[in-house]
Amino acid sequence: MSTVAQPYSRSGAAPDDRDPVTGAIAEALRSLVRSLRAHALYKHDNPAYLRSLEQTRVAFGMLWANTRELLVAVSETELRHGEVVVHTDGERGGGDALAWMLYKDGVRELTLLPGFQEGELAQFLETLHQVRRAMPDDDDLVTLLWEKDLQNLRFRSVHADEGRPYAAPEDPTGTNIGSAVQAAAASTSNIVRMEDLEGTLYFLDEHEITYLRGELDSEYTADVRTSLSNALLDTFEAQRSSRVREEVCGALDALLLQLLVAGAFASVASLLREARVTAGRARDITDAHRERLLGLGRQLSEPGVLEQLIQALDGGSAATIAEGERLLEELEVSALATLLRQIEEVERIPVREAMERAVSRIASAHTNELIKLVAHQDTVVSIGAMRRAGSTRMAGAVPALAQRLTASSEELRQAAAEALSAIGSAGALQSLERVLDDSARGVRLAACRAFSAHGYRAALPRLEALVRGKETRAADLTERMAIFEAYGSLCGAQGVEVLDSLLNGRGFLGRRPDAEVRACAAVALGRINVAEARTALQAAAGDKEVVVRTAVQRALRGAAA
Repeated sequence: MSTVAQPYSRSGAAPDDRDPVTGAIAEALRSLVRSLRAHALYKHDNPAYLRSLEQTRVAFGMLWANTRELLVAVSETELRHGEVVVHTDGERGGGDALAWMLYKDGVRELTLLPGFQEGELAQFLETLHQVRRAMPDDDDLVTLLWEKDLQNLRFRSVHADEGRPYAAPEDPTGTNIGSAVQAAAASTSNIVRMEDLEGTLYFLDEHEITYLRGELDSEYTADVRTSLSNALLDTFEAQRSSRVREEVCGALDALLLQLLVAGAFASVASLLREARVTAGRARDITDAHRERLLGLGRQLSEPGVLEQLIQALDGGSAATIAEGERLLEELEVSALATLLRQIEEVERIPVREAMERAVSRIASAHTNELIKLVAHQDTVVSIGAMRRAGSTRMAGAVPALAQRLTASSEELRQAAAEALSAIGSAGALQSLERVLDDSARGVRLAACRAFSAHGYRAALPRLEALVRGKETRAADLTERMAIFEAYGSLCGAQGVEVLDSLLNGRGFLGRRPDAEVRACAAVALGRINVAEARTALQAAAGDKEVVVRTAVQRALRGAAA
């Protein structure tokens, strides 16, 4: 991670603290680096990012009160204003190494003018972020800045293509953008060209050239960050000194943060996986050091860190999501509640599917933790845990789900009823008997459908009471149908008399039940495969009510099949 030191001279002596220009430049660049880091960490509507952007604008506003322009010379690790170093990179190539990002793409001098912080700051940060994550064939920083044509940002650059200097076109304002450095042209005579060697006696054979190209490609495409983490873990395992291992643990903590900031999720996954292996394999390891290694994974599973990771995946590319799934595979059980909560908020289907797989892996390995989350105070987490318990038919979750049937929230009671229905064990169905008179329609429907689907005859007396009772008349057609279908599925021949009386019978003064009740009775009779049921249906085949006739005809076709 980059660090910005207080301004100091090239010779190492600190400049006069009373110099307002140097101090304002250092503070503006320090704030710019913080905004660059926030740009990588947060979405662009995140309050933390917006606050960082505003602080940078304020810092540049204070700078323009002391000078009319900011001109810095760029080297590999430093930015200098005149003879004073106003910014240094702690590590070349780090996630927010501003000097190195400019230098490696050929920028040698950068000039910022008043007004830069208003409309062009965000564009500049986005360009740096784009370059940091660019592939080898993507445009470099000079090309991107040239295309954007920022009015309050000027630069000089040098590019060399096979030893020949490259000069960018003239800026319309008169500033030479990207003029070539003379030293590059002078060095062309020292460059070795492949065409000069092709005719020599000892030039390589074709298979040797192919081998070397393959090795070079392998070297340049290798994940250096993974190699670095493996080297640190190898040092931890080989060196039994407590002091050395403590230093390695500190370096791993810093590396984990840098990898997350850089979006190197595959490297983070590799680091966590290898750290667990090392914690179990290293000899003479102390409990404290083992805890430090295992704690790397726990840091990632903390709610705040994991939520930011999921946000980054939800807004990332397909490649980022693929790497992120490898990282989700390394999450520990403490991440389960956060995953269940966040899975309802992500927008992209591939991210949701990756999270589902991570939840399934953790839940199958830690069933007790999933059962505990059924009673979680967060409704979203609780419902997610109940659905997961139902989809995996987790019989051990039945007592916890039965407790949720008494919750004050209708949403929680319905989720518990649906999960118990999916489990379908005797204990689960027995728990559902007492919710047939629940105040929530969805809960009652889930119970009726569960009895029908699992053939739970123990609920037959309660269902018959509902079929005969007047309270069913107040239910809507869907609920009535569910009650009668469940009764018809369970009652057998002994229920024909009850259903026939509802379909064909007459009450006091010759009145019949309403058409919907008779249609539901016909549907229930269609589920009873006995001759008496078909006789009762045929007796109603000519009923004057269309809805009854239609239900009877369908029931007869179903009975015949």
